[in-house]
Amino acid sequence: MYCQGSETGVREWVSNVQRLRYKDFQLVKKPAGKEVEGKEVKDGVTYGKLEEVESVKDFGASMQKMGVWGWWRKGMGYVGDDSSL
Repeated sequence: MYCQGSETGVREWVSNVQRLRYKDFQLVKKPAGKEVEGKEVKDGVTYGKLEEVESVKDFGASMQKMGVWGWWRKGMGYVGDDSSL
C-alpha cells in the first residue's frame, strides 16, 4: 500500500490501517515528505482514490511513474541505503 496526501491525512490513514490489524502488515517506511527522483514529476494523484494492481511488478511501475521508485525499492529491501539509484 502507498498513501499520498497532506501530512495529517497520511498519518491518519496509517493509523487506520494499523488498527485493521492485517495479519502481515508492516510499516516499512514511516510517513515522510515526498522526495521525487530525477526530473519533477507532476502530481496526478487524486486524494481519496484507490488503485489496485495485479502484481508487485505493476506496483513498482506505479511507483516509478510517481517518481518514488528508488525510495520504494529501499523500503522493500531490494537495494541497500548506501547504493546509488
